[in-house]
Amino acid sequence: MQNGVTITSLDIENVKRVKAVKLTPTETGLTLIGGDNGQGKTSVLDAIMGALGGDTYKQSVHDGAERGTVQVELSNGVSVKRVYTAAGGSRLEVTDSTGKRGGQTLLQAFVSPFALDITTFMDATDKKKAEILLQVIGVNPQPFEERIKTLENDRLLKGREQNRAKGHAESLPYWEDAGDEKLDGNAISSQMTEALSHNARVRQAATDVDAAKDRVELAEIRVKEAEKALADAKEKHEAAKRAYADSQEKAASAGQPVDTQAISAKLQQVTEHNERVSQNLARKAAQDAYEALADEYRELTREIEQTREELRALLEGAPLPYPGLSVEGGVLTYNGRPWSQLSESEKLILATAVSRAVLPECGFVLIDGMERMDRKTLATFAAWLGTQGLQAIGTRVGDDGGNTIIIEDGMVAGAAVEEEPNFG
Repeated sequence: MQNGVTITSLDIENVKRVKAVKLTPTETGLTLIGGDNGQGKTSVLDAIMGALGGDTYKQSVHDGAERGTVQVELSNGVSVKRVYTAAGGSRLEVTDSTGKRGGQTLLQAFVSPFALDITTFMDATDKKKAEILLQVIGVNPQPFEERIKTLENDRLLKGREQNRAKGHAESLPYWEDAGDEKLDGNAISSQMTEALSHNARVRQAATDVDAAKDRVELAEIRVKEAEKALADAKEKHEAAKRAYADSQEKAASAGQPVDTQAISAKLQQVTEHNERVSQNLARKAAQDAYEALADEYRELTREIEQTREELRALLEGAPLPYPGLSVEGGVLTYNGRPWSQLSESEKLILATAVSRAVLPECGFVLIDGMERMDRKTLATFAAWLGTQGLQAIGTRVGDDGGNTIIIEDGMVAGAAVEEEPNFG
């Protein structure tokens, strides 16, 4: 099959280093122009670019010549002639299959600037290749990339906060035997209050006993000193004795003082226990904070992956030029591999596929500097071109028998060696 317009014949005279070159490229497949450096190989491609690409690719006349011409015949019946003068002038003649004349506007319908300079795409940065591909398929990843960048920044900050929280939690003491439940010290405190009150009553009773005893002794002295008041003294004496007896009875019923040291020890134990529980609870709270941050970090990671998946789904749903071709992390990839890891034949095929997607009506590409590809690579690329109905015209340094023509001093030196396979 044949897709798009191809070049059927080429006639160049006195353009750049070319003196005279006539070429009939293979209908589909690969046409190689070989020769040593400085002989005019690249000038052939430049001449085609100048004829079909407009003033952007304007060329110069060969040294010593008054004018140079490029005649290109296309498979859709369009004939293109570009004439250059030594004074810097240029004239374009475009004639369609009916003989009607046209101009550069007619050529723009089936000649892709991308196809005229596909080497620029191949040598571009990975990011630039990705941008070109996204423009071709009409996908704008910017909203997704901005969201991913925002989420990644949030996740970075959350990760730092998470690490700080983890370090704080691990720095706090933890008492395994204390657990995280505090003891109730109110009952023991009440017991201590009651004990202190009881002891105060005991001390007051003892004081009362001493006071009563003193009053008895005073009464006895007064009995001896005042016989007159014997009766009164006896009454007072009896009253004092009765008070004394009452005091003794109260003192006896009050009992012995309570030892508060044991209660104090229990209170101290409760205080120490509760302090350890407080430390345990503080560490648990710090650990919970760390776990919460870890959950937020995982959620941000999930959102990042979801956004990337949405972008992947968008790319997979777009009309990609070649199966397995995609954009990941802002760079062009093929089956998950970056451009630098691809074989030369894969690079040629993918670049040509992108060119076809840019303008499907253009069925050819121009590729300079193909000496970096070995013969197996060229054969693989040529075979693929044939299956796709596409045409490629390329240049390579040297002559190992695989070239279609050889350029020497601006002219065709001869065809390729017959016994060597042709890449068309």
